[in-house]
Amino acid sequence: MKDFSCCLPASFTRPYAIWCGDSIDNHDVTTPEVFKEIIRITKDISNIHGPLALASATGLCHLWPARAVERRAEQGSPKLANPILVIGTSYDPVTPIASARKLVRRLNASGSRQAVMIHHDGTGHTSLAMHSACTKDIIKRYFAEGVVGLQTRS
Repeated sequence: MKDFSCCLPASFTRPYAIWCGDSIDNHDVTTPEVFKEIIRITKDISNIHGPLALASATGLCHLWPARAVERRAEQGSPKLANPILVIGTSYDPVTPIASARKLVRRLNASGSRQAVMIHHDGTGHTSLAMHSACTKDIIKRYFAEGVVGLQTRS
């Protein structure tokens, strides 16, 4: 296992055992390619989150030496038992609404309805940063009743 103790505290590297262990093998990716992707994310998606990508699950996994025995080995949309509720916030500086739309498109790429997105018209990181009774009710119904989005009660 590579030793990151020289330059990173243990509290920083511990999550990599899960993030990188469960990730798709990407040992053929080079560090310059990782930085090019971080620059692309910074320019095209989020000028706040892009620079943080190195510290996130995507930053150092190409250097991580081990992978979990039981993990998804292929990319693409898994078949889910229940649809995912994705909430996109209009002015989220970390996770732009375009990213929420992209996630829903990827999850629904197989043609099945695996994700539903609601658009929370608010500011701040996550839908909870700016109160909305409507969004709060949708979240409560999702967790309490399994109702996704704006479905009507039967």
